Amino acid sequence: MEKYSRVFYFNNCLYLENSPIVVLAGAILKDNITNDIVGQLKLKNVSEKTIKSIEFELDLYDSAGEPQEEKVNSEFLDLDIQSDMVFGSDLAIDLPYNNTRSFKVKINKVVFVNGETWNNKKEFVRLEKQKLFSILDYNELDFFYKKIGNNNSKYVPIEKKDIWICSCGNVNLANEKVCTCCYLEKNVILNINFDKLKKESKKELYDISKYYLEETSNIDDIRTAKENFLYLENYKDSDKKVEECTQKIKKIEKEKKEKTKKIKKILIFSISIILIVGAYFLITMVMIPFKNYYDALTYMKQEKYEEAVEKLKTLPEYFGDAKKLINSWYYSYANKLFDEKQYEKAYMFYRESSLDINDERMIECTYLYASDLFEQKEYEEAYDKFNKYPDYKDSKNKEKESALYVGNDYMNLEEYSKAKEWYKKIPDEKKITQVNEKMYSYVKSHNNDKDEKTYDYLASLIEDKYKEEDAINMYNDLYKTRCIIVTNNEKDNTLDVQSSISRKERLYAHFKILDSNIPKEKIKLYEQIEGNNYGDHFKERFNKVYGYSEYNFSRDDWELAEYRLNKSLSDSDYMYISYMHIRLFDAVTGKELCYRVVSLYYD
Repeated sequence: MEKYSRVFYFNNCLYLENSPIVVLAGAILKDNITNDIVGQLKLKNVSEKTIKSIEFELDLYDSAGEPQEEKVNSEFLDLDIQSDMVFGSDLAIDLPYNNTRSFKVKINKVVFVNGETWNNKKEFVRLEKQKLFSILDYNELDFFYKKIGNNNSKYVPIEKKDIWICSCGNVNLANEKVCTCCYLEKNVILNINFDKLKKESKKELYDISKYYLEETSNIDDIRTAKENFLYLENYKDSDKKVEECTQKIKKIEKEKKEKTKKIKKILIFSISIILIVGAYFLITMVMIPFKNYYDALTYMKQEKYEEAVEKLKTLPEYFGDAKKLINSWYYSYANKLFDEKQYEKAYMFYRESSLDINDERMIECTYLYASDLFEQKEYEEAYDKFNKYPDYKDSKNKEKESALYVGNDYMNLEEYSKAKEWYKKIPDEKKITQVNEKMYSYVKSHNNDKDEKTYDYLASLIEDKYKEEDAINMYNDLYKTRCIIVTNNEKDNTLDVQSSISRKERLYAHFKILDSNIPKEKIKLYEQIEGNNYGDHFKERFNKVYGYSEYNFSRDDWELAEYRLNKSLSDSDYMYISYMHIRLFDAVTGKELCYRVVSLYYD
């Protein structure tokens, strides 16, 4: 026997115009051992303010529906309920009578964290239960799901002055353009034309089935097409198409039998050529590789290095010493080229030989090759080579000089991001300031969120703290990002939000960008754990930030973070943690974009 059984339940929404709260559901639970009962309420904050506490009363009724003498006046205190959050279902309400079997709820007062209050004496109205999409048959419903990109829609949506209830059953604020549960757009779901949808559904099903019939030879596809045409009945020429499907199925089945006979003949023929394949294997896998191996040895004796290496490269892996020979001969050939002062080519063969990077001849070759590149004004490549051995001779100075020339070239081309990148390699603060001045001038004259340079330059200015306040204001005016956090205990569930989770569960946070005009989305995630301490020996409330992770978002995909909650009770940092705060921040400015709080409890 389970400990609790539910003796009363309602889940059609209680609504009052201009109320900051809607009542989503209510229940009475009976303790099957003690016969004690408790009440529960499931509420949602439909205001844009954070709720601190609520006061409510319950009118109680017995099993015959007769009112009971004593009412329950109660309150939920010390809340931190953000806009759009669901709460209350994990808070028990003590009821005085064991024979109470229903109740009516009245919300009398709501207190917000900013000190404002909402007082009420009006009755909440019970909204009619949402109707199922019974107007659509299974094919039309499937088409509807594909059209809106969501298969959680089951109900006809409801719209009131300050809320709207999505077809997935979620209650949303009136100004929310996207459902916070299934992410359907409000104007799409509230303006469905069912007659038009039915016609579109039939047309799509007809077109797909016609394609299967006329363009494919897959018998399963054609059988599916036949079933679809039977379903469509008198739509266009569906009756005729049923017969065409039948004839094509017969033809394919006949061809399949004939093909099986041919396969048997081919199998007999295949056995007869196995001996020929064996002879081919002997020639290609043994005789030819041995010939190439001995040809390579001959070329090596003649100091024809490149010809020798080309032969060795053709050898299969079972020629065990081939790789060692290749490395050895590369090194010998590199020495020959070095002596001939062909430093570029020598450098390439030294690298190919897989030798120790601290080999003296290779270091000297790299330096001389870098010097040649510098003289030829190939400064980027020269920098790369000088940078490999910065302590060798004057490589450090040559490296900085190369970076300066590259930075100047990009500066002249007005490619300021690349110029700054090279100046920072030196680093040259004066040059960096000059670049920042150019960047700042550019963004002031190109104040356009479609211009990717504007975004890059503003990000760079903010990072360098150059005219930081002005740069941040320009950035915030230009770039807006709207995102969402879904928290629950399921790794693959991005639809259902849980605001209260047992420590025995894993907490998963799912993150998604709903829309953004940032050309390169890169948003930081900060994980913040807030604990509330209670008891005589704990007097202070404490906050702890345990770090952050950085995510590179796309516009369509979800990101996932996982948190382990079942910490040891002996760990005082975790024993009294009751809330977990999860936030997303803009990577450039650090501005908070969205926020979710989850309460943690022990079962």
